[in-house]
Amino acid sequence: MIEYFVSDVDGCLATPFQEPDWEALSQIRAYHKRARLDRQTQGESPYPLLSICTGRPLAYTEALTQWLGIRTPFVFESALVFDLETYQVRGAATNRNAWIQTDPSTIHTITATGDYELDNFSSLSQHPGIRDIHQVKEWFLQDVVPRYPEMSIEFAKILDAGLVCHDPELVDIVEKETELYLKKHALTHLEIHTTDVSINVLLGGNNKGLGLRLLANAFQTPLSEIAYIGDSSGDIPALDLVVCPFTPANARRIVRQQEGYHHLASQTTESVLEAYELCVKDNMG
Repeated sequence: MIEYFVSDVDGCLATPFQEPDWEALSQIRAYHKRARLDRQTQGESPYPLLSICTGRPLAYTEALTQWLGIRTPFVFESALVFDLETYQVRGAATNRNAWIQTDPSTIHTITATGDYELDNFSSLSQHPGIRDIHQVKEWFLQDVVPRYPEMSIEFAKILDAGLVCHDPELVDIVEKETELYLKKHALTHLEIHTTDVSINVLLGGNNKGLGLRLLANAFQTPLSEIAYIGDSSGDIPALDLVVCPFTPANARRIVRQQEGYHHLASQTTESVLEAYELCVKDNMG
């Protein structure tokens, strides 16, 4: 049984810089409402509960969860968990063996199952590794944006450095420049993940794989009962963890090339709806 269906936002629930597909979102919201009602009245449901795991900042993600009627914990900035009921932000730091990995190539194959002891936002924001993120933010602001005025800093980000741009080709150019910058300044322990419209630099291991593990712990549900849909390289650490990994037709090439994923023919919000309905069908047997 799939108890929880977790979705990325940009490229999945929404298309960046475009009006939302309200019809598909309304249907997804109705399914989630049914999932909640069934559990309240019957104790179980073939309809999975809905949640989000995104690199977007908190304010945007919280607003989206309210539109969709989501009351479950959700993930923003890839690995920070927000609980609407307690209004608390939490994550996992290095002393919990969850953050910085020495080999970035193994980040999405972390074997620790973790009952992670979560740290609150105050302790996370004071973590020594955050200085590296601040350094990248300053470089973005002082060097990259002046040379590429089409780009904008994601000012609302807390623990990662982000740039947003309408031009996918420019995103690819700046991604390569960012890789060179990290190498030059001995910051290769940081991760770079891109979408068609954004570049995000994270502390190594502080990615959506960790985010999904933290959600599973918050749900008190094994990863084998969680489905996930994502479209970018940043989603691979989460997609690799679940038994039902879905990708939309608009996913970036690196994601569509992965074996073992359910590559759907539909795009963005319609693909989320399709994947959710496939989970319901499987749950019904």
